[in-house]
Amino acid sequence: MSRVISSQPPPWLLPDLERWIGNRLYCFREFHDSKIESAAFVSSQLARPLYHQKHWFSNLNSALQMAVKSDIVVVTSPKTTTYRFLQACASDFNLRLSNTVICRTQKQWNKLITADGSTEDFECIISPPQSLPNLPHNPANCIKAEPERDRLLIGGAQQVYVIEGRIGSKTQRLLNRREAQTEWMPKSPNPNIDRPPTSLPPPSITDTTYLLPKWFNPNATLAHWTRAVDGPWPLQSEADWYLQLIHGLPKANHSALATLQNIVSKEVIYGTGRTIREGHKVVCLTRVPISRWQEQHIYRPHLRRWDFCPYGVVFSPTAVSRIAPTAVQYGDEDLWKSLTPAERPYFQAIDCKIDWTIEQEQRVLGAIALSPLQNNDLIFFTQTPWEAEQLQIYSRWPVVPFDYLQRTDRIHT
Repeated sequence: MSRVISSQPPPWLLPDLERWIGNRLYCFREFHDSKIESAAFVSSQLARPLYHQKHWFSNLNSALQMAVKSDIVVVTSPKTTTYRFLQACASDFNLRLSNTVICRTQKQWNKLITADGSTEDFECIISPPQSLPNLPHNPANCIKAEPERDRLLIGGAQQVYVIEGRIGSKTQRLLNRREAQTEWMPKSPNPNIDRPPTSLPPPSITDTTYLLPKWFNPNATLAHWTRAVDGPWPLQSEADWYLQLIHGLPKANHSALATLQNIVSKEVIYGTGRTIREGHKVVCLTRVPISRWQEQHIYRPHLRRWDFCPYGVVFSPTAVSRIAPTAVQYGDEDLWKSLTPAERPYFQAIDCKIDWTIEQEQRVLGAIALSPLQNNDLIFFTQTPWEAEQLQIYSRWPVVPFDYLQRTDRIHT
C-alpha cells in the first residue's frame, strides 16, 4: 500500500478531528477499508512508584484484553501516559498500534514525510496547523491550552478507554467534551489499595537471635545502602519490567526489601551511573559510622531519593580488601579537568548547596561480585525485624534490623 497525504484523517480516526486539533494534513498508508475500528487508552498522570499502582495496571490489562478481543486499532502518541506501556506490550498482546506523531514545525513535517523507509500499517504523521483557526467560532479554541497529543487521543479515537481520570485533571476536562463512545474502567475501591502497609507487627525475636561476626566494628565500617528502584533492575529492560507490571507479577515490585533480595539472590551489586558525571557505572560505599546514619537520612528533592537508607550491607575488612574501593575526590571544575580518564569515575563535584563530603564516599567501578565472599564477610540490614526475617530466608549472610546495628554501636562506644 502506498503512502498518501490527505486533508482528512485516516479511516481509523473520527472525521471531525479538526475541531479538536485544527486544520491539519495527515500522512499514512492508503487503506480502502473504511470500517477500521479504533480505540485510545487515556489516563491522568500516573503516580509513582509504578509498582504501587496495581489497580491502574490491572485496568490497563483489562482494556488491552478487550481491545485484542475486538481486533481494533489502538491509537497512541508519544508522551501520553499510556504510550510507553503500549509500546512495551504490543508484541505480547498482538496489538495493532497506530503510532501517531503530531509535528510541531513544518521542518519536522517535511523531514518525516520524505524520510526513507516504509511506513507502518497504521502509522500516522500529522502536520502543524495549516491555517489559523477562526477563533470566535472554532470550538477547538476552548481547549487549545490542553496538550495536542491528549486532544488527538480523546477527540480522534472512535472509542476511548479511561484507565484513570482524576477529578479536575486535563483528561477529565477533555472527556467532558467528547460525544463518542467512552468506557470508564473501574475506580479503585480504596484510595490506599495500592499502598504498602504503614507498619508490620514485629516477630517475637530477641536480640540474642542476631549473632554478628567478630570483625564488626560500628565505628570503622564500610557500607552500601540501597533504595527502592522505581524502574527495571540492572540488566533488565524497561519493556520487560513494564510487562511484569501489566501482568501483575509479584516480581515487578522493586521495593527496598526487594532490592536487597535481588542483590542476595544474584550475589552481585550492580553499579549505576544515573548521578555520576559521564555516566560511569559505579557502586557507591560510605565510611560514615552506622551511629550517624539516622541524622544523615534526608530526602533530596532534586534527585527524588533518600540518602543513608536503613537498607544495605556492611563489608568486613577481608571483603574490603577484596573489592578494593577507591576514595572519591571532591572538587571543582578545575580538579575535574586535571583528572585522567581512569580517575574520573571517582570524582564528585562540590555543590554549593549540599556538602557531599559528609558521605565519605568510596566507589567500585562496574559491579561488586559477592559470590567469592565467605558467609561471615557481610552483614545485611533492613529497616524492620520482619524484613530481616524475610530476607534471611534467601541469604547465606546474616541479616539484622538496622536499629540493632545502631544499638550495637552504642554498646561499643
